[in-house]
Amino acid sequence: MSDLPAQGAQPSAGLSIGVRINLVLVLGLLLLTAVWWVSDASIRELLQNARAESQVVEELRQLELVGLQLRSAELAHQRYLLEGDPRALEEFEQRARLLMPALARMREQAQDARLKNRTDALRVLVQRRLDFFRASMKVRSPSDVRAARDAMRDSVSLSLNREILSEFDVLRRLQLSTLDQRRAETATNADNSSYLILWSALFAASLLVWAIVVIQRFHHRRSSDLQALRDSEARLIAIANAVPAMIAVFDAGLRCRFHNRAMQRWFERDASQLDGVALRALLDEAAYGLVRPHVERALGGTASRLEFLHQRPGKAAASLIADFIPRQEVDGKFSGCYALLSDVSQLREVDRLKSQFISVISHELRTPMTSIRGSLGLLAGGVVGGLPDKARELVDIARTNCDRLVRLVNDILDSERISTGRLAFNMQPTEIPALVERAVAAIQGFAAGFGVRVTVRQHAVPMPPIPALKVDPDRIEQVLGNLLANACKFTAPGSDVEVVLQREPDSLRIEVLDRGPGVDESFRPLIFERFTQIDARDARLKGGSGLGLAISRAIVERHRGRIGLRSREGGGSVFWFELPLGDASSPLPQAGSQPVAASGDRHVG
Repeated sequence: MSDLPAQGAQPSAGLSIGVRINLVLVLGLLLLTAVWWVSDASIRELLQNARAESQVVEELRQLELVGLQLRSAELAHQRYLLEGDPRALEEFEQRARLLMPALARMREQAQDARLKNRTDALRVLVQRRLDFFRASMKVRSPSDVRAARDAMRDSVSLSLNREILSEFDVLRRLQLSTLDQRRAETATNADNSSYLILWSALFAASLLVWAIVVIQRFHHRRSSDLQALRDSEARLIAIANAVPAMIAVFDAGLRCRFHNRAMQRWFERDASQLDGVALRALLDEAAYGLVRPHVERALGGTASRLEFLHQRPGKAAASLIADFIPRQEVDGKFSGCYALLSDVSQLREVDRLKSQFISVISHELRTPMTSIRGSLGLLAGGVVGGLPDKARELVDIARTNCDRLVRLVNDILDSERISTGRLAFNMQPTEIPALVERAVAAIQGFAAGFGVRVTVRQHAVPMPPIPALKVDPDRIEQVLGNLLANACKFTAPGSDVEVVLQREPDSLRIEVLDRGPGVDESFRPLIFERFTQIDARDARLKGGSGLGLAISRAIVERHRGRIGLRSREGGGSVFWFELPLGDASSPLPQAGSQPVAASGDRHVG
């Protein structure tokens, strides 16, 4: 058996778990992006500090090289002054050529303005020192070594040398200070990066743990919801299987997607033989031709109902009542239909037997009742001679009860014709005021038995002329007679029952007003149903079958009219019915009825 379609779960209040997870994950992604950006900035700063530190180290190395070059040039100068070796002079010039470019590179590479200024001052001192060396070497005499030694110990030379050493020391201290500062910044950035990475890792771990917990809760809740859904589905399937009627669900392609056990039993097929089977394969050609328009109507969003015959192989034709209900999805589209089928073959057979029984009994009763009524009329008319008073009283009682039996038989026959759709109508143009006058005149004798008088109320203001309506005059007179008879039964003796004609814009309204006890508000919805009486004692005290109002409603509705009841001011009830002023020559069809010729007796006598 296929799955039973279930209604979707109702969303819980507030944000769903999935939305909350997505929000937190987006927040976590934003925080991780921020952490990455800060970490990247810290790493770039670390690299920048490292490069700056390397630059300072390089400057220190350049400073040391400059000092070595200057010292080498000084040593070459002294060797030349003492020994007069030409190679010392050549070495001095070589060292001197390297000193100034080296100092120029130091200045270009210096990042600090103080270093640049100090480098410029050192360049000036070194240049003066080199100029002094060259001047002393030019005046050197090979025979005068003592003068050369004195030149090396010259106070100007020694003072210049001290200044150069002092500048070297200042430059070295500035570079070392810059190096220490860079190293401190590098250490701070490294610590910040370490903390940042640590907190980022803790946050990522916390976020991961939270996500795992939430996902586990969501999975648990989803499992619980799925289990509840499966339990609900199992209950619905159990209920569907317990229903004696056949239940099925068809998709847009008219294929069976669900069925209950009653459908398996009726079609004598296994579940696998019904799952996915087309509706056309379930029904014979004639039945499918009748059913398909109703199913297509349901697929379009309109519920439909019909009764049809279906011929199963090897079995008698079965009468089925089918209801097709649209199956609407959440998005509003119709994806199929629900089908409810009931086998009413036995009910139809019972109805047929009942109708046959009622028809036979009614006709069998009508013949002797007609004879009895005629005989009693002859006796009361004195055909066989005058009757004693006691005998005449008994004959009158018999005639009254005979008339009641005749009316009961007529009501039963009319009710049966209505239920089977065989109530005949003979439509013809009719003057309704004249019809009302005839009905009032005919009921006067009946009303006199209850001490009541029936009158037609005249309007103070002349009413517009009423056109002839195309109706069945006998049936309309029957309706009016039923309403008048009920009013006479329940009106207090000595009171009047009034009939009022009112012309509405598109209908003619006929009202019957009485001064009876009225009808309770809770009982009014049932007043026009068959075999309905206000009190169970009414049938015994007032007489009647409880069919008159139901027959009247059927006749009025077949004339495309309306019938109803309202309370009357001062006590009593007003029964009314309306007939359309338009052409009512084509009465509304009755459910399951076929056109019936206007023939046959309706009443006895």
